[in-house]
Amino acid sequence: MHEENIETLRFEAQRLIDMEIDLLNKMMAEPNVISAARKDEVQSFDRDTTPKYIEVLKGERTKLDDLEMVLAVVGTMKAGKSTSINAIVGTEVLPNRNRPMTALPTLIRHTSGQIIPILKFENDEPIHRLMTALRNSVNQKGRQEILQRLAKNSDMKLLLDSIQNGEKHKQVYQGADEIFQFLKGLNDLVRLSRELDIEFPFQDYDEIHELPVIEVEFAHLRETEQTTGKLTLLDTPGPNESDQPHLRKMLKEQMSKASAVLAILDFTQLKSDADAEVRRELREIANITEGRLYTLVNKFDQKDRHGDDEQEVKNFVADTLMEGHIRPDAVFPVSARKAYLANRVRHELFVNKQLPDPQQNPWVVDFCKEAFGDMWDSCIDNPEMVKKGAEKQWEKSLFHAPLEGVIRTAHARAAGFAIDAAAAKLVDLGEKIDNLLNIRETALTKSAKELQIQITALQADISGIEASEAKARKIADKTLDKLAEGTGKVFEKVRTNVVNSLDTYFKQGKRIELQDVENQRLNAEKAQIELSLSAVFKYLLGRTPKVTLSKDLDFDPADPVMKFSDRKDAYNLVQSIENALADILLQAESTMKDAMDNVVVGFQNEFSQGVLTEAQFIISQMQERLKDGGFSVNLKVPNASKLGLGFSGSEMLVDVIEEKSKSVTRSRRKKGVWGTVCRWFGTSDWGWEEYKDKESFYEIDIRKIEKTTLAQIDQAFAGLDQGVAIYIKKPLNDAIDDFFVSFKSTVEQIRGDLLQSIRDQEQSKAEQDELSLRLKKLKQNVPEILSDSRALKQDVEPLIDIGG
Repeated sequence: MHEENIETLRFEAQRLIDMEIDLLNKMMAEPNVISAARKDEVQSFDRDTTPKYIEVLKGERTKLDDLEMVLAVVGTMKAGKSTSINAIVGTEVLPNRNRPMTALPTLIRHTSGQIIPILKFENDEPIHRLMTALRNSVNQKGRQEILQRLAKNSDMKLLLDSIQNGEKHKQVYQGADEIFQFLKGLNDLVRLSRELDIEFPFQDYDEIHELPVIEVEFAHLRETEQTTGKLTLLDTPGPNESDQPHLRKMLKEQMSKASAVLAILDFTQLKSDADAEVRRELREIANITEGRLYTLVNKFDQKDRHGDDEQEVKNFVADTLMEGHIRPDAVFPVSARKAYLANRVRHELFVNKQLPDPQQNPWVVDFCKEAFGDMWDSCIDNPEMVKKGAEKQWEKSLFHAPLEGVIRTAHARAAGFAIDAAAAKLVDLGEKIDNLLNIRETALTKSAKELQIQITALQADISGIEASEAKARKIADKTLDKLAEGTGKVFEKVRTNVVNSLDTYFKQGKRIELQDVENQRLNAEKAQIELSLSAVFKYLLGRTPKVTLSKDLDFDPADPVMKFSDRKDAYNLVQSIENALADILLQAESTMKDAMDNVVVGFQNEFSQGVLTEAQFIISQMQERLKDGGFSVNLKVPNASKLGLGFSGSEMLVDVIEEKSKSVTRSRRKKGVWGTVCRWFGTSDWGWEEYKDKESFYEIDIRKIEKTTLAQIDQAFAGLDQGVAIYIKKPLNDAIDDFFVSFKSTVEQIRGDLLQSIRDQEQSKAEQDELSLRLKKLKQNVPEILSDSRALKQDVEPLIDIGG
């Protein structure tokens, strides 16, 4: 990326941000331009939202100073967010604990040469004020009971003692242990504040530059070429972290301010409500983070042999879970734990040439057990073997792909990403400002009656939108009914096919069993012939030999248990059954996918032909009506969310062959001189003795196979019902919610701005004239800001190659 181009684009972005901030400040300062939002009214800008827009722009300005790309890392509490960050960095900078630790978002900035992580907390004054307030609260009367309860927790007792002693937080913390203590202390402060009903100062940490920052060299960027920009990770609180509802709002705000977002999802919990919350938040900012949204599917190493492969997981997450808001090549199945341990080992070998004492560092034992199994303790002191083990674990982690595709790319293009993110926010906010000022200025030339007509018509539009929403939900319900009917038919067909297939293979097994019995009969008859001389001799002596077939050779064609003397025959039959059942379930899965696809496509067609057509009609009517009324407003139908689906078959047969044994009578030469002499003369009657022996045979119970298989099918289709609820019904309803919330919000904002304009009519003619002049003056620079912001966005996109 050419340095001169970057500097030119950075200067342009800073200029436009300054212009937009200046414009918003003037809008706030000018009388009657921005007012407080009234109850049940939605306005484009009000006294609460406008300062937040200004803060967002200031944050972008700060990032542009250092051309810093902020990659927000989000995930649920147990998805492995801290482990993933540690894997990216190459050493432990965040504690891996099974409890919420991110009370405040924390920055982790790649800093060349900073081998030992260091945390800087310069914005500490709000925390000192909080601790003073807590100390005053603790010293109040009537607090003894709650303090005694809190003091039972060792962490809380330490914090209470610290508050009573007037201790202050430091501004610098060095090393993983000190960083951990600091982050744990912040988390405990949040808990204590809640217990004592004192507000934690989250509002003082709602901008990037106000947050604590960890500076450390990312091991994988150690050898990379220095670039103009900086790469910084933003560790965000998970939306499901226990008993901390404020974190949901903070998560959304921080993601909207980041240059890009890296979502951590748990492979074993892709269906959970907590991860669904993250996905919902991600979808809400998908337009701003377009092309800069990535996902790690962690714990992929826990998949079983029947689980989806890497590409199937990519497609499933992109198309189904994220509803098309992310490309499959931006989804990375990984094992963050393997990557973290491998990187931690390589970091230690780079810095210290050997592993640290495992007694003091349990992670060393974790790695060695993972890499070397039972021989782990003999490998700790062998650096060369440890290095090879780390390389192997790194390969297994699959972490190389996101490291190259996200981290190194982000680092190399950090400057471009920072400018692009700023340009996206400039365009989005500029369009909102343009709409507001156009409506307010035009409204001043209209009578209150004309404005009321427009407001009434907009209310009718909202009612029309609500009617369309009801229609969309009926279409969705009909879609789900069709799907339930279709899955029921497939379910019955699968069961029938399985029973028929098992009957076919049962008959085949019985034929094998019958042949086996007949072979044993032939062998027994042959043995009878070979004993004929002995029979005659014994008859002359008055002793009649009796040779009979064992009852084990009896054959019952109706017996559901098939017996085989050869394990290979049993194994081959089971393999054939397994393959046949796999084909049946695979065909069922394919049928289900086709049915689901057809149902979803049918819904999309009905939605497009019915709801979207109505929505476009409403928008067209609105624009035409507003245009006839002299208003210039740019309106668009919101994007309808894309739907996908996923389904996987049940596991196949395991352990259905049972090995058993039976007692059989056999003959052998007697030991001693007489047996030896008889063997010399080759006698077939003298010198022999009978003995009991164990003989293995193999059973397959067709009833057990049928019961197991049908139970698995029942379970699979029960899981399918849950899957339909999660992957079809929920996304369908979420898509409808998102569409109509966005649609109604657009109309309600215009209606709110017109209601404000009616209140403008209550002012004197002189006051209205002055407001008109102020609005005209405010509008002067808007076309330049908008056109230049759009041009900036176009200019920077080729440099960062968003589509690639």
